[in-house]
Amino acid sequence: MKRVIEIAIWSLSALSLGGCFGLMSFSQRGDSDALRGDANFLPARLTILRAIGGTNLTAGDCVAMNLSLSNTAGDPASPKSPMEVLLVVVQGTEETGDSFYTHEGCSALNRAPRVAGRSLIVFGAGVSQLTVYLRHTRAGNAKIRAYVPSVQSGDYIVNVGPTSPNAYTLSGPSFLQTGVCREYGVARTDRYLNAYPGPQTISLEASSGSFFSNSNCSSPTSTVTLNSSGTGTTYYLNDAAGENDLIAGNSTIFVVTTQAGLPSRVAIEGATQLGRDLCGRYEIGLQEGPNPTVSDQSTLITPSGGNFYSNPTCSVQIPSKLLPAQTEKVSVFYKATGNTATLRANASGLAEDSENVAITSAGALDVALNGSGRVLANGPSAAASAVAASGNNVFVAGTSQSTTDSDFVVAKFVVSGNTASLSWIQTVDVGSTRDVAHGLAVDASGNVLVVGTTVESGRDHVAVVRLLGTNGGADGSFGDAGVVKTSVGSLGDSGHAVSIQPNGQILVVGASRRASGSGEVSDMLAIRYDSSGAEQASNTFNFNSKRGDAEGDDAAYAVVATSSVAYVAGYGRAGRYLNMAFARMESDLSVSSGTQTLIDFGENHHDVANAIAVSGSNVYLGGYTRKGNQNVFAVARLSTSGALQNQGTLAFDGENNGVVKGLVIQEDGKVLAIGYAGEEGYGNAFAVARFSATLTPDLAFATNGRLKLHLGDGADEAAGGVLVGSGTSRRLIVAGSTALPTSGNPKSLAAARFNVAD
Repeated sequence: MKRVIEIAIWSLSALSLGGCFGLMSFSQRGDSDALRGDANFLPARLTILRAIGGTNLTAGDCVAMNLSLSNTAGDPASPKSPMEVLLVVVQGTEETGDSFYTHEGCSALNRAPRVAGRSLIVFGAGVSQLTVYLRHTRAGNAKIRAYVPSVQSGDYIVNVGPTSPNAYTLSGPSFLQTGVCREYGVARTDRYLNAYPGPQTISLEASSGSFFSNSNCSSPTSTVTLNSSGTGTTYYLNDAAGENDLIAGNSTIFVVTTQAGLPSRVAIEGATQLGRDLCGRYEIGLQEGPNPTVSDQSTLITPSGGNFYSNPTCSVQIPSKLLPAQTEKVSVFYKATGNTATLRANASGLAEDSENVAITSAGALDVALNGSGRVLANGPSAAASAVAASGNNVFVAGTSQSTTDSDFVVAKFVVSGNTASLSWIQTVDVGSTRDVAHGLAVDASGNVLVVGTTVESGRDHVAVVRLLGTNGGADGSFGDAGVVKTSVGSLGDSGHAVSIQPNGQILVVGASRRASGSGEVSDMLAIRYDSSGAEQASNTFNFNSKRGDAEGDDAAYAVVATSSVAYVAGYGRAGRYLNMAFARMESDLSVSSGTQTLIDFGENHHDVANAIAVSGSNVYLGGYTRKGNQNVFAVARLSTSGALQNQGTLAFDGENNGVVKGLVIQEDGKVLAIGYAGEEGYGNAFAVARFSATLTPDLAFATNGRLKLHLGDGADEAAGGVLVGSGTSRRLIVAGSTALPTSGNPKSLAAARFNVAD
């Protein structure tokens, strides 16, 4: 008789990539056929079910989903080696892989890794059940779908309902001819812009023009009636050219531009200040007088006054640009080479337009460096996370890219005069399949400290690695063969940044997770080590007192330590809102409420600090804030006691993903914010913006205060920068990672050098 032994293990702990998530069970069989690997006892089917509750969800809620493996007979089955599963939510024809998380609470800290736009989880050897967490914000029927080679999996269908309504939205043409009547949709929505059902009559307003209840705009109205689906229709007409605000129910403003007549001239618009050798974007369109307009026919436009290009790297030169019919404007790119330029645009039968551009060296790529202004590392594919420097040496830390294993990666570039070269690049396996590097510092001896996160005993630990600056080898005098792992909290810890005090002690900050009444939350974490890696003290603290004693998630992403105090930056979560967070930490790692500050940039209340810099009595924070549907650069200035003095933002050409990762303060008090910004068709690019000491954009720098640079063929992301030289020879070295698919190396650590002297 065959004998079957079932062993079930239930755990509240969670592992990330390379382990198990949430609720887990292990299944073993004493069956000789199973030991031989009979297919009947190996996984043949994957089932997805909601752990608790039915299939009705609410947008934005975090719900547990059980994933179970079974054999062809329907019995629990498990892989003999780790098995990857890709999860997506399918809604209509759209797939999204960023709705899955590894822990309760569904915070940004525990989003499941992504591969090819899908969320990746791993069934460990011998594991037949996992729990993941789903947070989906788009209302309607959705399918949860799994992709596993040789394993049958069916869709799990859920119905996502909206949250409570908090706004009204308008949709329709944003560009009209005068005297033309057009239809507009109106909807009552929740915070995720999902329509909320139920009839209602709401008011309509317009800064100019009128609303109507019929399609020929003959019956004026000031209201619209929403149907049982929470949607309705109105009509709008305006006889005057201009920009008009349409408002429904005293809520979201919808901007409509009304234009008059056929086009009579070409218009070229763009930066009036441009860094030499940088590629600037210019928009060319048609106008009737001062009003933008469109043509019913395609228009061939010829730009002149310099070299124009079709792409944002200024590598494909063009003699002309076709403006399609019914299109308001098109983009061209221009590379400045002289001291001034007059850019022109003309088309047959239309008056031309011109734009005077002043060319400055501040913000220009320093092409004297290696003849190209840049240097690339030839090594493992890695995404950069931090930058530090010592003398002529620039260090870049990151994480190797793999679907099954990730490790710390550190590169050392040596910059001597106008030559930059890779000295060494080192990969460090801290001990798990998910080692992620976040922070970097260089000590007084020129050795490199990298801080990040590793998995041990089923939970995240802070990991600190020290490498010899001379050759990248592990420093055997530090911890266990150059590695220190630390656990503080009950549910997992992450190390995000490191700073070295003048006495050689090491301060690491990050996040520590713990249980709370509503599930799990994270607190800011601080750990101090001596120069040998021995732990001296630790502390966790939160911003509950700043948000009415309400529990929330807090995390530290940056730190600067002096001999007596340390300044910490990150974010504090209040409900669904994120604010930049600042704290001053005393020598015993204590933090008082009086030196804690939450900074709200308004609008979407989604603000995060990734970088911190101290200059005299001022502390600067850098990160991003959400405006509309995009992230933009955000900076704040505080006193060393935490009093907010100024804050500012800057967007890059209206593109998405403007994120500050590093801050550098010039001797004259100007602030260089370094990170990445989106570029149409190219993913992200290195991005630098310069602000005055009071955080207004410095329009004399680069292209109206900002620059972007593509190093490779795909997405580039800068992780930070350092200033070198002085006076007119002052330079900024920006380092990060670049995508180089044509070389077979998807991500390469890299650096570029820019002029910053005015």
